[in-house]
Amino acid sequence: MPEAYQNKIAVLFDYDLTLTKENSEDPIFRANNIDPDYFWKTYLPQFRADAEKALLAFEEAYNGIVMPPDMQRTGIDEDLAYLGAMFELVREGRIAPLSRAELREAGQSVLLCDGLWEGLVEMREKIRANNKWGREGIDLEYSIISAAPTDVIVGSMGKYITDLCAGIFGNEIIPAKGDDPVYGKIRSHMGYVSSTLKTRFAFRILKGDPDVHKKVKAERKRIHGSNMVAVYDGKRDIPLGAVIGDKEGRRIGVYAGIDEEHIAENRKNAEELLRDGRVEAIFPADYRSGSALRKHLEDIFRELADRTASRIEGRKIMIQLPLTDSSGRLISD
Repeated sequence: MPEAYQNKIAVLFDYDLTLTKENSEDPIFRANNIDPDYFWKTYLPQFRADAEKALLAFEEAYNGIVMPPDMQRTGIDEDLAYLGAMFELVREGRIAPLSRAELREAGQSVLLCDGLWEGLVEMREKIRANNKWGREGIDLEYSIISAAPTDVIVGSMGKYITDLCAGIFGNEIIPAKGDDPVYGKIRSHMGYVSSTLKTRFAFRILKGDPDVHKKVKAERKRIHGSNMVAVYDGKRDIPLGAVIGDKEGRRIGVYAGIDEEHIAENRKNAEELLRDGRVEAIFPADYRSGSALRKHLEDIFRELADRTASRIEGRKIMIQLPLTDSSGRLISD
């Protein structure tokens, strides 16, 4: 197997509060007269607590064993519990049953960060327009890795879905077997993305192979490890950031919100990432030309593009050099 050309710069984005000003499910709550803050700060924590109690109560009810309170257990996944809580609201009749088509429509109402899709396009075009980088096919490759519903993410992208993202890895929610795939009401979720599973998709992008367990030599991976850039907002992205950091990639923290109160709250999360060395810098999630985040990203992309061009040129020179033995004598064919 030949060496990979490794001319892509992989940029991995979280979605909620990284590319958006609100959680991706908030338009669904508002449409059903549920305050998003009530769901995230009151209903969901109580749902998780009740579920944890139910896990422990089972053992005692089933065989009389009281589980030690400090025993390590799987527990209720923080990233996936929100889906269970939303399905519970549907069962309670507080959220109208949704189809995948309606999730796409909800995505159109998500409040996106300023200059988002246009900004990503412009940054990519700057790389493509450079003759030196363009000769080697150096390009930005965007992916979204998020616990948000995939259909909401896709719905928010509009016309950009056809060209902008190389991959969208989100929670896949489907209707019951036999129901209409577009308008059938959603019954379950089948594709999961949690904070730790995000690392799986990072390796998939890095290696260029869905089989993330396959051993692939560094020179044969599709993306050079240092050409990976992660942009995210909170602690649930730390495992992903750790993988990128181990590969000598770049990690940027951002914060966003629908108002000053939410922005200040989310900034604290980003500041914690910076304080703990989880990111190299933090910025407001503003993708417009001239913003601090945009300038920092463009500086990174230029640096990585130059380094990639030099690396590719170095390989070409090495390929053209005559083979010699340890004493420096030419080795004939």
